[in-house]
Amino acid sequence: MAVLTLNGIGVSSAEIALPITGRSYADVRLGEIRPVGVGTVCTLEFETGDTIRMTVQRAGLEGGFPNLVLVGGANKLNQTLEAKHYQGAPLSLILSDIVQDAGETLGTVDAPMVMRHWLRARSNAMECLVNAAARADGRNWRIARDGKLSVAIETWAAHTRTLEVIEAHPETAHWVLEPDWGLEPGRVVNVFDAGERSAFAPNASNTLSVRNVSRRTSGGQCEHSIQECRARPGRRAKRGLHRVLPRHGVEEQTQQPRRRAS
Repeated sequence: MAVLTLNGIGVSSAEIALPITGRSYADVRLGEIRPVGVGTVCTLEFETGDTIRMTVQRAGLEGGFPNLVLVGGANKLNQTLEAKHYQGAPLSLILSDIVQDAGETLGTVDAPMVMRHWLRARSNAMECLVNAAARADGRNWRIARDGKLSVAIETWAAHTRTLEVIEAHPETAHWVLEPDWGLEPGRVVNVFDAGERSAFAPNASNTLSVRNVSRRTSGGQCEHSIQECRARPGRRAKRGLHRVLPRHGVEEQTQQPRRRAS
């Protein structure tokens, strides 16, 4: 059985990024010559049965085999939305309209604050979403594994397993852990180090707050790494976060920095 499949097709290699803010990315090379085009809705399924629902953003050939770039959700956040004016509306309505007008699937939106006046300028859905989510008082937006876009406060729930540290790079907040396809951003995971590496010491409780998750698989071998969130759990996610996949340079600015008043 393949470590990873895409709509039932074996995957020979893949790089998958799950950020705490925004949508997931995957750079996938299929092990079979099958026609999979742009816009195809895909389910990435791991050997454990865990899945991620994604859509093909770009498709090509590499070494004669299909090479795909996928994004979480329906890949509709590049759609241009028309201007819309709100008065005395809850932010949850404004955010929900953006998601549904774009054509993405709506998940949970927890943003009860009321906006006295809000003008959604004519722009692409990503920009509209980022601008509105920035008013959500520390709430975070993310497209989950099931393809639904939610806006909510991070709960920092405990992960169900304790994981072994394979490599420790605390100076860069980067940790390579034993494979666990169920690990997601926004979780707190207990870790241990069987090799007693001197660099291993995340904190007194040996826990890591997971900000971003990266996975690589090739030839049946897997590497799972995380970026630790060093901000206090519950604080607003860092603005201007970018994620770049190395082979194709796919980049997304998930939040835009605020301009300082002159």
